[in-house]
Amino acid sequence: MSDATPSQRLCLNCEAELQGTFCHRCGQKAQNRRLPLKSLLHDVMHDLWHLDHKVLESLWLLIRHPGFLAEEYLNGRRVRHLPPFRLYVLSSFALFLAFSFVPVGSKGEGGKPGHGIQLKTSGTVGGEGAAEVLTEAGVEPAAEAHPKRKANPPWVDALVARAKRAKEDPDRFYHTFLSNLSKSLFVLMPLFAGILMLLHLRSKTLFVDHMVISLHHHVVSFLVILLLMGLAALPGSGWGCLPGFLLFFAPPVHLAVSLQRLFKRGWVRSFIKAGLVSVAYGLILSVALLGLTILSLPKAG
Repeated sequence: MSDATPSQRLCLNCEAELQGTFCHRCGQKAQNRRLPLKSLLHDVMHDLWHLDHKVLESLWLLIRHPGFLAEEYLNGRRVRHLPPFRLYVLSSFALFLAFSFVPVGSKGEGGKPGHGIQLKTSGTVGGEGAAEVLTEAGVEPAAEAHPKRKANPPWVDALVARAKRAKEDPDRFYHTFLSNLSKSLFVLMPLFAGILMLLHLRSKTLFVDHMVISLHHHVVSFLVILLLMGLAALPGSGWGCLPGFLLFFAPPVHLAVSLQRLFKRGWVRSFIKAGLVSVAYGLILSVALLGLTILSLPKAG
């Protein structure tokens, strides 16, 4: 490695006086301007291995010791492990990357590949087939399909038309939905932290404390979804019944153990609070997913 010579006393980046191998002001390593290829490859491999090692170690500690990473971060020990937001970004990237490889289609008529996100519409040209996407939710189809019934409001007919367009191009709808979902999570995460903070007003904690818990909770949820996707991809049927049922309770249980470790309020109280947060957030998330589904439908016309 071509490190800086003893005569080099200034950082090449910020020109601060060097007091060791790394600059105390900007953090740049004290080394020469030009590196031989061997040293450059060594630095690249070291950085990649260090990042991978940190990611795997942080994920393992997050799963095995709930609340430990949050406790370490809030106590100021932040270099040993991956920061919460960076861990969230990497896990969300892995999740949405896996979503992008999920087939949007299934086999259609005659065994030919078709689109797998079926919006439950028939292939008819009229509104009767396209409106089936709404009839399951209790919305009556358009007036021309049932002449004796009262006509639906204009927004219902517009929604039916958008659903029909989504049926014609499900790939566009699918990717638009994923894009909207990834963006909305940046709003939902602080909302989750706000619910946590309301339940811990007497603890006199800061919002950032609950934000760290929220980030870690979403990482655990992403890992659970990835595991469920892996079970669904296994050959055969029935792989995800019992494991999927148990994995469904993994995030709230992990949250309860994390709360007990961080706030020391007792196991019963921690599980009650984790259950309340999970139910409240689940309702908000359900409404958000419904809104994102409608928002992601392509424009009619």
